[in-house]
Amino acid sequence: MHSCNMIHGDLKAINVLVSSDGVAKISDFDFSIMKGASILVFSESSNSRSGSARWSAPEILLAETPIRTTQADIYALGMTMLEIFAERVPYPECQREFTIAKKVEKGTLPDRPRQLQDNKRGNIMWQLLLGCWNREPSHRPSSGQVVNALVSRICNL
Repeated sequence: MHSCNMIHGDLKAINVLVSSDGVAKISDFDFSIMKGASILVFSESSNSRSGSARWSAPEILLAETPIRTTQADIYALGMTMLEIFAERVPYPECQREFTIAKKVEKGTLPDRPRQLQDNKRGNIMWQLLLGCWNREPSHRPSSGQVVNALVSRICNL
């Protein structure tokens, strides 16, 4: 998707479907944009989607005029992977989006789930997730780097 200059803008587990042969398919492209077509700045009504704060990067959640980027998608991908491993949404203790925004503003990351065991594979995966959630968008891995880490570093253990 990113290699085609497309940004999803609302990545979370509910928007990932799995085919009968086990291939993940991303769905719900309501918020996707084509990078390079033009610079798009979203209004509050078009940029907010109720229920998506748990997956939103700080620069999306906290900005006056958020701009969707591949780096924000990577942050959401990290939260989506956490959601899949933990079998619950990020920040499950938070009932309101305001509470989530305050945690994100303070830099409070989700707790490491017990499903990511304290072993080589679990530690590598946790470090990958932490990289996806880096506060500085330019320090997050690219989608290609995430795939490479999953295939070469984790699957081959």
